[in-house]
Formats: sequence, C-alpha cells, structure tokens
Amino acid sequence: MTSKHPRRPFWPALCLGALILLTTACSQEPDSDWLIGDWQVAYNPRHEPNDTLRFSADHVMSVHLTDGRVIDGHYRIKADSLLLDLAVPKRETTVRIRISPDHRRLVFANGAYYEKKRP
Repeated sequence: MTSKHPRRPFWPALCLGALILLTTACSQEPDSDWLIGDWQVAYNPRHEPNDTLRFSADHVMSVHLTDGRVIDGHYRIKADSLLLDLAVPKRETTVRIRISPDHRRLVFANGAYYEKKRP
C-alpha cells in the first residue's frame, strides 16, 4: 500500500525548531533572583562611606547613601559583570561591578565588595 503524499524529511523542521529554541534561550537575560534584595559593604579598603545597594526583580535598583540620599538606577547583568546605570545629578553614569562566581560578592575595581544582607 502506498501513500498519496510523498514523505518529507522531518530533520529540517527539527533543526529549525532547535535553532529557534537556542536563539530564544541565548537572548534572555541571565537569572537575577540571587541578586534581589539589599547588599551591604563587607570590605572597604579605602574606608569610604558604607552605602547600601537595593535591587528589585524589575531591573530597578537604588543606592542608599549614609547621609540619607538615594540614587536611583537600573541594572543589567553581562556575563560576570553587573552594570549599574545610575541617575546621578547632571549626567547618567554607568558603574561596572564584578560578580563573584558563587554570586556571594559584588566586587569593585578597588577591591571593595558587597555581600547580600541577611534578613
């Protein structure tokens, strides 16, 4: 018994589906659940004021300074870096912070680092 419809190879459709899934997965931003909450200075070699970083799930963040001022901004994660786009007076500023491999520290270029505040 023969079919009236010729058999079409399924592998092109399978490859196209896999390519779409891979592209979608790669274009999504890394999971940032570990970042949500407050982060405090744990090590400060220059003894600068110990501000607090607060991150929310919607990629909004704020810097709470020791003098009571608050600087608002947004954050992005790129590989092992956290990029903070801050709305400081007179100009936008981007700050790059290294993320430790275990996600337990946010490390500045000067060696200072933040750790997540425990509830």
